[in-house]
Amino acid sequence: MKEKQILIDRDIYRVLIEGFVRDGKVDKAYKLFQIAMEEELEPDFETLSPIMVGFVVMKRLSDFLSLVEQIGKLGYPVGDCITEIFRLLCDDEEKRAMALDVNDVLKSNGHGSVSVYNVLMEALYRMGDIQKSLSLFSEMRDFGFEPDSSSYSIAICCFVEKGEVEEACSCHEKITEMSCVPSIAAYLSLTKGLSQIGEIDAVMILVRECLGNVESGPMEFKYALRVCHVCKGSSNAEKIIEVVDEMKQEGVSIGEVTYSAILFAELKKRKVMTEAEMVMYDEMLVEETKKKTADLVVSGIKFFGLESKLRERGCKLL
Repeated sequence: MKEKQILIDRDIYRVLIEGFVRDGKVDKAYKLFQIAMEEELEPDFETLSPIMVGFVVMKRLSDFLSLVEQIGKLGYPVGDCITEIFRLLCDDEEKRAMALDVNDVLKSNGHGSVSVYNVLMEALYRMGDIQKSLSLFSEMRDFGFEPDSSSYSIAICCFVEKGEVEEACSCHEKITEMSCVPSIAAYLSLTKGLSQIGEIDAVMILVRECLGNVESGPMEFKYALRVCHVCKGSSNAEKIIEVVDEMKQEGVSIGEVTYSAILFAELKKRKVMTEAEMVMYDEMLVEETKKKTADLVVSGIKFFGLESKLRERGCKLL
C-alpha cells in the first residue's frame, strides 16, 4: 500500500514539474523536486528530464551540472540519465546545437561518456554534418575514451559518405576484433561504398556476414543471395529479372548491392538500370574481370616456378 502511495505521489510531482517547466518556471520546478527529495521520493527520469532540459534551454549549464552531481550523490545512475537527456535534445532540431555545449561542460567536469558521444555523432551524421561527427569520433579518443561498436558503426557511415572507404573498412575490422557486430546501417553503408569502387567480392562477403550475424537482416541482402543462387543455376536472364520484379513488388530497394549481384544480367532491356548506372557497372565489371584475370596469371606463374626466369628477362611486375 505504501509503495502504491509513493508512485501516486511521484506522478503528482511529475505532472506539476512538467507544468512549471512548460510555463518557463524552471526554478519552481526545481524547488518542487527538492521537496520531493526531502519526502524521500526516489527520482525517476520522467521527473528529472523536464528540469534538466529546462536548464539547458535557459543556458543555465552550471545549474544543470549541479543537478547532475546532486543526483549522483543520491546513487542515481547518472550515466544512463545523461545519455537519455542527450537523446531528448538531439531528437529536437531546435535543441541539437545546445547538446554540443552541454557535452563541453560535462566532459570538462568528468561526466563525459562514450554513449553520449555516440548520440551526438549519430545526430550530426543524420543532419549531414559528417565532418563534425568524425571530429567528435577523434575527440572521443583524445579524451581517453575507447570507441565501442556503435561508435565505429557510425564512423563507417560517415567515412563512406566522405568517400573514404578504406577508413570505413578499418572501422569494420576494429568491430570484428572486439568480437562485436556492426549496426545494420553500417553494413548497408559499407556495402554501398565497396560496390561503388568495384569491390564486388567484398560486398558479397559482407552480405553473408550480416545475414549470419543479424537476426533480421536487410531484405536487399537476402535477395542478393537469391540472385546469386539463380545466377549459378541458370544462364537465363529472365530468371534474374523475375527476382528483381519481385523485389520491386515487395518494395525492396534495388541499389548497389543488388547491382553487384547481377552485373552480368541483361537488365538494360528492362530499364532496371539507368544508362548512367549501366555504364558505371559495366566499367566495374571490366575492372573486376581484369583483376581476377591478373590474379590467375600470377598464380599460374608462381605454380610453374617461372618468377625467376621472368625477372631475368627484365620483368618488373612480379
